[in-house]
Amino acid sequence: MKRLNFRTMILLFLLIVCSAWIGLWIVRVIQNIGQPQIEYSEGFNMYLGRLFATGRWSWQMATSPPFMTSFYPPVGLFVLGWVQRIFGETLVVGRTLNLLCVFGCLSMIYLIVQHETKDKLVSLIAAMLPMTAITMIAWSFFIRVDMLGIFIDLVGIYIFLRNKDSLKVLWVIPLFVLAFYIKQSMVAGVVTCIVYLVIHNWRRGLLFAGIFTAIAGGIFITANILTKGNYLREVYTYQRTSPAYQSPTVIIVIVLILFALYLPATVMAAAWWSKQKGHLLQIFMCLALIVNVSNLVHPGGNLNYLFETTFAICICAGMYLASADIEKTFKIIIAGSIFMAVLFLLAVTGLYGESFPTRQYRTDYAKAVTILKGADYPILTENAGMVVDAGQVPYYEPFVFTNLAHLGYWNEDKLLSDLDTRKIQYVVTEYLLPDTRVLRIDTETQDAIVANYHIILESGIKTAHVGVYAEYSFVLWQAN
Repeated sequence: MKRLNFRTMILLFLLIVCSAWIGLWIVRVIQNIGQPQIEYSEGFNMYLGRLFATGRWSWQMATSPPFMTSFYPPVGLFVLGWVQRIFGETLVVGRTLNLLCVFGCLSMIYLIVQHETKDKLVSLIAAMLPMTAITMIAWSFFIRVDMLGIFIDLVGIYIFLRNKDSLKVLWVIPLFVLAFYIKQSMVAGVVTCIVYLVIHNWRRGLLFAGIFTAIAGGIFITANILTKGNYLREVYTYQRTSPAYQSPTVIIVIVLILFALYLPATVMAAAWWSKQKGHLLQIFMCLALIVNVSNLVHPGGNLNYLFETTFAICICAGMYLASADIEKTFKIIIAGSIFMAVLFLLAVTGLYGESFPTRQYRTDYAKAVTILKGADYPILTENAGMVVDAGQVPYYEPFVFTNLAHLGYWNEDKLLSDLDTRKIQYVVTEYLLPDTRVLRIDTETQDAIVANYHIILESGIKTAHVGVYAEYSFVLWQAN
């Protein structure tokens, strides 16, 4: 029997730790995939998917409820909507789609590292590294368009790597255009390829940039002509926030949390990155961080805005594992493995992780859904998943429209009138009112709810607090 060499033994130790995290991921998926809404935007994305897939999205600001804007360009919401039409409009279906996109991202990490290193073991470890933080595990099944966009971006990076020295690189441009029209911030991949080409073949780089700009710009101009400028307003102008920026302290803390959670991968990625000169993956890691942080500056930004940076770090960590002299650097890898093992133990013991709904919460949620089924007017809600489960429609998206009101793009008079006259039959808030997080429901609207509605059902956490990202709580109000 062939003896394992020292390098293989070290890598196998790291693989075992990563495998434990993958096991935890599988357990968390089984526990969560059928739970009530976990992340705020899940239900709203389901509802928007329904509108896009059924052709009921008008690209015009409504004059009566439901009031809704498209958070993202249409491609991702079309995909979600059609998957829901085929398999059913449920949280399980949407979450399964997101999980498939995550699996696709991990597969692309494997293929990218394997193409560059020809080392299958290192490539497998690199593909597992993103799931070694409980935050990524939790966000992996939330219904969002991020993962689909990143998957397409990574496919583009992979195909570009395979053809970077020929004109075949031009064939990846449609993929980057597609990613851009899934989420408007998905530009790290295409900018990476342009920068790489400009460094190594500036004429081809300008050609690449010109074709991408022509296609993406042409679609943008056409969309605005067809919608009379409403595409620009919906996807860009109406996504502004008031205040415009998060505190720099908040931004720095979120970035530092990312680096702390992925400390071993970050150290290895930085060690490899510092020794490169114009490598495509070196450029990708740098630009992903710049693009992601530039989007993080707006209120509402969280660790999910740094997913592409996370994947880029793990790719570069894989490059380090393949290139490092492990006999000399094994202490770094062993220390990193122990760090991930400690975080794993904290996660499985519940000291570091997400909360789960109690049986009572699930029972109360089912009661609320039954009550809401009787509504004959859109429901003002912070829990759109509950409203969609009841077959109803949300009155508006609180975060976006509260900001639009502050910026002068939307008049709240109709909302306040519907609350004062009790035309809105039910209101669902996440916490008891008053709630200090006025970015979602402003003070005037909260006062109108308290004055004209009474609580008929509440469950879970009762007051706003800084806690884990899976918070199960709701308060159901009925008109007096």
